[in-house]
Amino acid sequence: MLDDYYDTHHPFDSSRTIELEKQVRFPLDAEAGIVMTGFIDRLAKDDDGTWHIHDYKTNKRLPTQGDRDDDPQLAYYEIGIRQMWPGNVERVELHWHFLRFGVTITSTRTNE
Repeated sequence: MLDDYYDTHHPFDSSRTIELEKQVRFPLDAEAGIVMTGFIDRLAKDDDGTWHIHDYKTNKRLPTQGDRDDDPQLAYYEIGIRQMWPGNVERVELHWHFLRFGVTITSTRTNE
């Protein structure tokens, strides 16, 4: 799976990697003391300023676009990077790479 991913995406120059395994930690509900913690597999930024949150999966089942559009995991990570780099994050794309299938599903969220 990794060889196929490498062969497909080499030379990896469509964006600049900012962090690998970047920890995000932020208050989800400060009054209730609820804190969100997670790790972004790869955080990247391209020349037009778009940030990319990448998550690599080895699922045995390929989810649908709708499944990913409803999935909150990477949306939480987006909240985290917006808080870590306030005023510097305008557009974010969320990418799930399903290595077993050679498929990437991309989604975006609104601030709401």
